[in-house]
Amino acid sequence: MGSYQKSRSASLLWVAATLMAASPFVTACEGGGGDQGARIGSKELKQSQVPRLEVKLPPPPSFKKDHAPALYPDQTLSVYGLRKSTKDFLNKTVRVKAFLLDVYQCPKCPKGAKCKTCDAPHFFLSDRKNGKKDKALMVTDYPERDEKTRKPIKFETGVRYIVTGLFTKRSGTGFSHADGLLVFREAALVTVE
Repeated sequence: MGSYQKSRSASLLWVAATLMAASPFVTACEGGGGDQGARIGSKELKQSQVPRLEVKLPPPPSFKKDHAPALYPDQTLSVYGLRKSTKDFLNKTVRVKAFLLDVYQCPKCPKGAKCKTCDAPHFFLSDRKNGKKDKALMVTDYPERDEKTRKPIKFETGVRYIVTGLFTKRSGTGFSHADGLLVFREAALVTVE
């Protein structure tokens, strides 16, 4: 006989012995009614009425994530919509309406110091005005100066733009992102919501 069978037999024997030893002290309820109570040994236990307890709980929380619509009425995409359908838009020109979250600024380098080369210009778009940068859409390769006026291009954070660009996973200037990024073509300020 294996050790498993021995231990199982011993367990069953212990349960049977315990039940037989306890049986003289426990008697079944008498009659059909439950008013008489249960008996343990020779003492009778009386049933007591427990007051009805009513528990009021708040409504359950919603685990549905709040996000922008995938497609706006003007046929522009949200960052959410672009990422939701990555396969449909990858390597295609798209128009994204979102808030400008952050613009990369090359850190100042003290005179005479050897500093890291600045990254190419890029900024981040989010469906929320105060969104998280790690969830934002990176926009790369925008020109630092307007081609017509040669004045520096200034983007304002917290403002909503419609940005047109190529949705891809890698830019020509070395940026890459697993969720995709936008290679800049043009941008327009959203003036009417």
